Amino acid sequence: MPFFCKTSKSAAKATSKKDLPLPLPLPTVAEDIVISRDKEIADIISASLIKISSIIQSNVKIQSGDVVELVANVMELVERLNRNDLELKGADKAYIAVQIASRSLDLIPGLNDSQKADIRILIPNMIEIIIKATQGGVPVDGTAPLRTDSKFDTVALAKKLYDRLKLFIIEKKFDAQSISTSVVILIGYLISIINEYQNISMLDKKLIVRQTIQYLTMDLRIIFPDISDDNLRIAQVALGLAPNIIDSIILAASGLFDINKIKETASKCYAKCCVKK
Repeated sequence: MPFFCKTSKSAAKATSKKDLPLPLPLPTVAEDIVISRDKEIADIISASLIKISSIIQSNVKIQSGDVVELVANVMELVERLNRNDLELKGADKAYIAVQIASRSLDLIPGLNDSQKADIRILIPNMIEIIIKATQGGVPVDGTAPLRTDSKFDTVALAKKLYDRLKLFIIEKKFDAQSISTSVVILIGYLISIINEYQNISMLDKKLIVRQTIQYLTMDLRIIFPDISDDNLRIAQVALGLAPNIIDSIILAASGLFDINKIKETASKCYAKCCVKK
């Protein structure tokens, strides 16, 4: 029955006052504050989207589809937010960063809807690992030489790292469902263990990590035989972003990102993003 159809007289008589729903209670002062704060955060996101749009237009790397570069710029923009009338905590900034980065994908030419949807799933973990690196959670060897003096077998070392990576996957109980959004975490793990090796240049370390990632890419179906086509595709998208993610983690760990005050991880914030109306 349409909502605006007239009620018959007999139906009206059958409805007594006690059958009518009670009026909703008025919002409390605390609820008013929450509603007001949510609106202010929404306003911040809207204003920040205008700023990031300008950044995208002048950044060739982002325009060419470098999503990690976009995320890094968003995080720096969010960290510079300063509102005297509104205290932004770490979780607020992480939430704002995820929202801005996710919505900004529509401003990057060349990304189709399917690619945008896959990348949006990955953004919270990308933000999380950059925050972790900034706080020293992903050790980077700042004393690595500019070049490697001693000869070593890069393929053998990459395979050795890959064996450790597979053990890490088992230890952390990554499965066919979670691996698609956990690739960024695996990249951070590889960066942390490659720094256990001395006298290897940063460039060579990055190449070894990239080679290890290639092994994982080729073996996804073998390691996770039950992985769905969707999860496989998302994992492959994340693995394809590996070179840029590696560079961003190294920059963050070296203190070159101004995001030190974002204390909460994006994974906790993402739960809020998913339920926010």
